[in-house]
Amino acid sequence: MLLTPTNRYLLVEERATNTEEETMVLVPTDYMTSQSSHTVVKILAAAADCTTPWEVGTTAIVEAHMLQHLQAFNSEFTLILENYVLGILESSKS
Repeated sequence: MLLTPTNRYLLVEERATNTEEETMVLVPTDYMTSQSSHTVVKILAAAADCTTPWEVGTTAIVEAHMLQHLQAFNSEFTLILENYVLGILESSKS
């Protein structure tokens, strides 16, 4: 299933940024872990009416709480409005 974003939305894929091993720790059920306010994504598609010419494959940092996770016809999609892109990640050239 394919999704074409509209209304200045970007279709993105979240990238794993944590390389630590997972460990099991028992905590109270009402305990909330602190989560980063941003996350790294790969841009898969951009709406035609975006104000920035987004390039597919670009790696960006976005506001994590603004990601919208959708499910339709057994497929999952992650979208974010282009305003919530904080920056583009590029490898440094020495």
